[in-house]
Amino acid sequence: MSYPNPPRYCFCWLVLALLVLPATARSRENLLAGSLALRQEYDSNVNLSEDQPRSAWYSVLAPGLDLTSRGRTDLLQLRYNLGIRYNHSSGGDSLDHDFLLRGESELSPRWRAGITNRFYISDDSDFAGEPIPEVDPELSAGRERERFRLNTFVLSSDYQFGPGGTMGLGYENRILRHQSGTRDDYTRHHPTLNVGYRFNRQWGAEAGYGYIKGDFDRGDDLETHDLSLGLNYQATSRDRLSLGYGFNDTTYQGLTPDYRLHSFNGGWEHRFSPHATLATRVGLVRIDRAGGADGSYFSFALDLSRQLQRGSFSVGGRGGIDELQFAGGDEGDLSRYQQAQAAGRYQLSRGLMGELDLSLRRNEFIDRPGPNREWIYQAGCGLSYDLGRGYQLATRYRYKELDADGGDDYQDHRLLLELRMVHDLMKW
Repeated sequence: MSYPNPPRYCFCWLVLALLVLPATARSRENLLAGSLALRQEYDSNVNLSEDQPRSAWYSVLAPGLDLTSRGRTDLLQLRYNLGIRYNHSSGGDSLDHDFLLRGESELSPRWRAGITNRFYISDDSDFAGEPIPEVDPELSAGRERERFRLNTFVLSSDYQFGPGGTMGLGYENRILRHQSGTRDDYTRHHPTLNVGYRFNRQWGAEAGYGYIKGDFDRGDDLETHDLSLGLNYQATSRDRLSLGYGFNDTTYQGLTPDYRLHSFNGGWEHRFSPHATLATRVGLVRIDRAGGADGSYFSFALDLSRQLQRGSFSVGGRGGIDELQFAGGDEGDLSRYQQAQAAGRYQLSRGLMGELDLSLRRNEFIDRPGPNREWIYQAGCGLSYDLGRGYQLATRYRYKELDADGGDDYQDHRLLLELRMVHDLMKW
């Protein structure tokens, strides 16, 4: 699949939006904002090598445009960020592109619909040192800085039927392409259907179905049918209990063995106050494999979050079985994992914000023969200072370490210093 020229592609969308938006309609508010950032970036290990790490220092000039149009029942946003990147270590330059189209509309008092498209070209899943959800920050930890293109298109629709019923329809299309061809490209289709019903103030139920079709350039194509059922009970004004069952049937068009996942779980959510919540879940995952060993595995999840007067923090952990077919790496399809993480933001003084995050993950790849375990350590911190009138100075540091039984270990330190300016250009 070929992609249009990114700057021309984004510019055409922007011009089309300006022509379509009703500039004279009093019920709409239209805002065009511009941004300009200058960044200095340092990466201590761009090739993720343990024995011969190669460092790089980049200078990046990043202009951007953001068009937002709000109506009484709808929202349209178009945003384009360009990164003009110069590598001082190799002497080469490159262009990063990040284009977002987002629209939401309330078609009726009971029906809402939305559309999102994210088009991204870079050699890194972080843009300006911050992971982008649509770009998927969970891409494989073993990926070197290799130039790739990722387009994620999402359609969603939510409808409320009756006093206690909701129905959601969705579709996601994801296309990953690499420039050098050393990793497997894919196209992923994922339609979903979810139905929920509230019987009374205490009891509710939900059911969902998802279908995944993965077309890979080199690996075996796959199809997945995913079914989920849930029952929840509002025990008190602060406590909610739940039971759930999930079924996953994945088949391959090739030699990769098919499998089925049966998952059972029970959960408890508690609200200590309007600013503090705790969510827990424990369960069991059963794997049935075609021509392979079956097994049962413990699963869990815990999330604690707290809003502070000048910030917030969260801690949590989870574990179970993870499917990694679309991680863009060399992992096996199934991983038995455990993960812990913590994050916090705090306003140290007027205009000065500090951030800190830590995480640890252990993977045990069920499909991989021989050494099959790895540990991923990550830490990050940052400071941002508002200089006033749309100017901000920020610095961020990120550390990642991969410790794998089969080798391919590495440590990577990344540092970023950025001066950003944001100003409103037009408002009508």
